[in-house]
Amino acid sequence: MEDLVSRQSFWQRANAIVKAIKPLYEVLRAMDSERDPQMGVLYHMMEKAKAQIMEADVAHAQEYIDIIERRWGAQMGRKLHLAAYYLNPRFQHENGIGMDDELFHALRNVIYKMEPDPEVVASCIEEITTTSFFPQTKLFREGSHSFGQRLAVVSKTTMNPGTIQICKTPLHLNYLQL
Repeated sequence: MEDLVSRQSFWQRANAIVKAIKPLYEVLRAMDSERDPQMGVLYHMMEKAKAQIMEADVAHAQEYIDIIERRWGAQMGRKLHLAAYYLNPRFQHENGIGMDDELFHALRNVIYKMEPDPEVVASCIEEITTTSFFPQTKLFREGSHSFGQRLAVVSKTTMNPGTIQICKTPLHLNYLQL
């Protein structure tokens, strides 16, 4: 054991592991914070951490990423986190996520699970998207109307996403079903 610990290769590999795991540790620390709800940023932070892991340890990064993906899929409501990320005003207009079909599909599925009334579901989705019938009614997805006003734009990085009501009609949320 002493021989193993005294080798430089051992310490080089240990250092590479620490560098690769550090981004994931930072995500876990942020998620443990009780200051603000974190659901709307978890997906963003995980994607950023995976990119940092890829940079830190190119040779072994895919092994780490595979473990993260397996755990994420087994223990987390992936669609719920994608929907929360989509609805977070901080990220809505970055990198075109407002037009990302995978994210919007996850949002629709979450709304369907949260609300049993199809009319309420349709109303919520209509508020979030641009309708082909009323092209001037560009709301959340395009950042126009009240979502494009100066206050909304300025507060998107400072506002707590947990305080935002998406639709006029409150949804019946049961996290266990998601």
